[in-house]
Amino acid sequence: MANQTVSVDDPAKSKLTRGLSVLTSFRPGETGLTLSDIARRTGLPKPTAHRLIKELVDSGFLQRRGRQLCLGALLARLGAEVAPEQHLLRAAEPRLLALRRTVRAGLYVMAHTTSSAPMSPATVAAYEPALSRAALAQRRLAGARAAERAFAAAGRATTPDGPVPVHAEGADLVSVCLPLSAGPRTGTTLLVLVGSRLELPPAAVRRAAATARAIHREVHESGRRATYEQPA
Repeated sequence: MANQTVSVDDPAKSKLTRGLSVLTSFRPGETGLTLSDIARRTGLPKPTAHRLIKELVDSGFLQRRGRQLCLGALLARLGAEVAPEQHLLRAAEPRLLALRRTVRAGLYVMAHTTSSAPMSPATVAAYEPALSRAALAQRRLAGARAAERAFAAAGRATTPDGPVPVHAEGADLVSVCLPLSAGPRTGTTLLVLVGSRLELPPAAVRRAAATARAIHREVHESGRRATYEQPA
């Protein structure tokens, strides 16, 4: 069966879907869009786009600047509520994917959380090898235990400098914890590697440590730019 392109204006699409298509028609760095721009990008008829835009302006999701429209203050407030570690993941994902191609162990990004135990780690991203469910469950548990010990030992991870802690998990499984970031924009996060001793030779640990340092620097610089670029 041939693929079919369904317009956002398809009657089966809900009003919510159409409204979201208006918001996602904005691209990073754009100062504003006209009604015609939005209609063209979403595939909506201009009357439909006009009605949706009016409702989005009235609710604070969009605001008008002359004949143009831009994203509203309500979206900025909602963006500020995004889990802080997501800021880190957006910056870190390309480097983590590159690391995953050269390191055979499981890679986990774990964040400090106070929702349960004082040093309870939460897994916010996982890059895992193709293993059985039981084997992956064992690695996840080992990674969580290692992260918990790392958070407890250091209080909060702050910098990727210093010795790399390697935790033995039985005869064949080891965990390596590498600090990624600590701050209000990114939360307190660790890169945790879990694998066999063959999967985590010293060269692999060095590559992972270099990746963690690069992510730390990039996130730190991003945070500084965001601070300096805030409007007065």
